[in-house]
Amino acid sequence: MAVALEFSNVHFSYDRSVPIIENASFELKEDASMCVVGPNGGGKSTLVKLVLGLLTPQSGTIRVLGESPSESRAAIGYVPQSLQFDPRFPITVLDVVLMGRLGSGLRLGPFGRRDKEVADKALQRVDLNGLSSCRFSKLSGGQRQRVLIARALVDEPRLLLLDEPTANVD
Repeated sequence: MAVALEFSNVHFSYDRSVPIIENASFELKEDASMCVVGPNGGGKSTLVKLVLGLLTPQSGTIRVLGESPSESRAAIGYVPQSLQFDPRFPITVLDVVLMGRLGSGLRLGPFGRRDKEVADKALQRVDLNGLSSCRFSKLSGGQRQRVLIARALVDEPRLLLLDEPTANVD
């Protein structure tokens, strides 16, 4: 079975004095799952940001699906710990889920019928069918979190990263 995620002697700190991650080495095989548990400020979200290529380790190597984190980003579904948004912005549930399709190739013009069908199926998977035309800002915190999970699933990622995915879930 292929390796989905590999850390080899990874070291990371934000200010170069207090290490957040020290000499981390592990492999995660495809079709396997891993849960990282630890205290607040323990480096869990930092680990996710390293996998996404949003941060770069001071030393060591990270391989995601056989490539560097930034090269493999399109094959990763990601659910953030929280989402900052302007509640006055008139975005619908379907619009948010369709954002997950942006990494699936060249976009010229609006999303097509196939994109919307896949988005509707993702909403069904998280038990939110029928809410696609609702404004995202009108949903409960748990419903918003499930919309973000649908957004992560809509492009059928090879690797799924969830940063506190059950926060606020109904």
